Amino acid sequence: MWQRGQITGPRLAAVVGAIRAAGGQGSVDTYAELTGLITGIAVLLNYSGDSTQALPTLSHYSGLGITGVTAANLGAINSAMDTLAPKDVDTKAKVQAIVDTYTRILAEANGTAADATPSAGPTVEDYALIGADIGLARTNAAALNLLNEVVGNLTTAAVDTVAEINALGVVVGKVMNLATGQPNTLTLENLYLLGLPSSGPGAITASNFDVVIRSMANAGGQAVLDTYRELFGVASGMATVVNYANDSTQTPPTLDQYRALGITGVTAANLEAVNSAIDANSGASVDSKAKIQALVDAYNFILAEANGSASDLTPEANPTAAQYSLLGANIGTAASSPQALSLLNDGIANVQTTDVDTVGEINAIAAAAAAVISAAAGGATVTLSQLRLLGVSNLAGLSLSNLQAIQSAIVATNDSGSDVDTVAELNAIVSRVVGAAKSIELFRTYADDGTTTAPAVADYAAVGANGVNSGKVAAFNSAVDALTSSDVDSSSKLQAVVNAYARILAEANGSAADATPGANPSAADYAQVGASIGLAAQGVAGGTNQASSALALLDDSVGALTVTSVNTVAKLNQLAAIVDKIMTLAQQSTGTAIPASAVTMTELSSLGLNVSLVNTSSETNAIWQAIINSADDGSGVATVTALQAIINANAS
Repeated sequence: MWQRGQITGPRLAAVVGAIRAAGGQGSVDTYAELTGLITGIAVLLNYSGDSTQALPTLSHYSGLGITGVTAANLGAINSAMDTLAPKDVDTKAKVQAIVDTYTRILAEANGTAADATPSAGPTVEDYALIGADIGLARTNAAALNLLNEVVGNLTTAAVDTVAEINALGVVVGKVMNLATGQPNTLTLENLYLLGLPSSGPGAITASNFDVVIRSMANAGGQAVLDTYRELFGVASGMATVVNYANDSTQTPPTLDQYRALGITGVTAANLEAVNSAIDANSGASVDSKAKIQALVDAYNFILAEANGSASDLTPEANPTAAQYSLLGANIGTAASSPQALSLLNDGIANVQTTDVDTVGEINAIAAAAAAVISAAAGGATVTLSQLRLLGVSNLAGLSLSNLQAIQSAIVATNDSGSDVDTVAELNAIVSRVVGAAKSIELFRTYADDGTTTAPAVADYAAVGANGVNSGKVAAFNSAVDALTSSDVDSSSKLQAVVNAYARILAEANGSAADATPGANPSAADYAQVGASIGLAAQGVAGGTNQASSALALLDDSVGALTVTSVNTVAKLNQLAAIVDKIMTLAQQSTGTAIPASAVTMTELSSLGLNVSLVNTSSETNAIWQAIINSADDGSGVATVTALQAIINANAS
């Protein structure tokens, strides 16, 4: 307390003023009340402008009759007193105004809680009253608004000294200067001081600081940075984008953050797609508003292309390789091959947006398109799933053989890929194969059950089996009936059946000269048509054993007959059975009794032999005996001519 004689001049006036403002005689009618009042005003006057003096306490404020000072805000109030001059605190009214104002400012700092007074922020005068120097915010409305918003987003601990408020004012001024194109003076610590995140989602770090600063500088001026929400959106939004691009385990950007960055075209419907593209890129590829906007525009163009069965609204404008690159998509050969790019775009046009709303899905379609174009040149094999990815239709229920037929059809197209660079072309191939598959099913069914509808010439044509006409179709159907469904379940297998039977029918030229004397049906040909030819099945043309002799005699017999005698598998089987009987006789030892199962003259006649001269049983026995006496390997009876000679020699 002042010593005697020191209560003079300004101090005396302050004491007198405090007594007058005390509230009447009842407030100073005790020595304690009077000394409390005088001591309070004295301590405040001493402390203001000289913080080495005694620190005001709660009792000093209460002694002066000041309300609103608590243990929680005492330090804040004293920081204001320290900043101010004695003339600013020389009356109770002035002190009360300071306390009330700082209390309001502290109340504004409510962190994430809702602002209780959203339309009444601290004024320039309020900050001045507590001795704060808020810099640019004194004269710039945008800066003042941002300062208040920043204070509102912080807690009281961050603004419970005037020095802290002053520091915020300086940083807010730097932000506003940056927004108007002035050189950056902000530091990473400055941004943290404003409450921007240093860790967690959207953290601003040394690695992304420069990017964040650029985003703030290019945000669009002070008007788009004058609220904490806007500032956070621009700064932390850009940090979030870059962080997510560099590390997909980070939190993805939100719709609000894209909007805060001024990015247009991002909606709730395409947000995940856009974030997928951000993830597919590196931070350096999305470190500016312009780059992000280009990415969004490119993805929206691609999504618009994916309209399924609807008509293309932009048939002459398709996504470019550069647009896919903006997304971070890996489109493989489509980046350099016009055919692969055409098929990729056509594939996307044939699916829905949900099928291309991630970069991974686009990559998969691109890989499918590349596989098709490669397959056309004899490269990669196209899978069923890849055809589905491209939107190719009519794929339900395809068998492995159907798929193989489709793959073969693609391989058979132009090596450049020009015949398969649209989905329509692929659909045509599939339709052709599916149509053939339906006809194949007819053959399969007939092979398993010969009472069903027999295939017609058109059915053979539908599966691509050539060489069938109305005169031969019954023979070929006889072969199909003799086989199993697995023997005729592809066009290639059916063609093999047709070719084999065609060779057998060509051999049956009767008395006409053999058009192919050096080429006779093989054992494999008879097996191919489902014939059961017994011993001849093991024969090899030109061989010297019984099986080869049997095959030779069967071929020679077919050659001696006409088509009508060999145009069913049953007729072929019958001929082979007669040949087996002849070979069995030839294998008997000389003098062996003639078996009851010996070949009959009627059966010999079926081979095209003339048995009309054989009139008695003794002649028949002589013919049998001559066959028995021939070479055991059957070579003596391996032709129709040799057998006819035996018959002629033993008949009258």
